[in-house]
Amino acid sequence: MERITARRRPGRPQREIGGIEQRPWKQLTRPYAPIEILSADQVQTIHEMGLTILEEIGMRVLQPQARQFYRSAGCNVDDGEMRVRFD
Repeated sequence: MERITARRRPGRPQREIGGIEQRPWKQLTRPYAPIEILSADQVQTIHEMGLTILEEIGMRVLQPQARQFYRSAGCNVDDGEMRVRFD
């Protein structure tokens, strides 16, 4: 029986069998301290503004079951607009 081999493009080197050598696993460590992008006051301001948006504008909730869940939790629910506002 004749052995069939795949043709290679001319000029391309033949690949070695065996794959890539893997380095042993180890936990990576950072030599530098994390960068503080926002101060604690800035994070607090963002949080407060998010709560204001949820109270004044609310969010649109499409599923009736989810709106019922928010209603039972004490939120102001407008089923006509499908809008939930947090109090």
